[in-house]
Amino acid sequence: TKLDFEINGAKQRIEANIPNYKIVGLLSPNGSYDDLVANKALEQHYAHATTIDSGYNSLSPTAYEWGRLKRVST
Repeated sequence: TKLDFEINGAKQRIEANIPNYKIVGLLSPNGSYDDLVANKALEQHYAHATTIDSGYNSLSPTAYEWGRLKRVST
């Protein structure tokens, strides 16, 4: 699918530009991807998929919040 191509293609291009390093995670600032993209990244052998939303992190996060870091905007 197009999503598979984009995720794998990005990883391959980045790894080609930084020899001897492997991309192990997907990080997207400002919550610009959804659970479909995060799950697809995990299927494509990323160790984690994380996004950054505004707000505060919970001390007892839900399953949904585990992959969503929060940042307080100033």
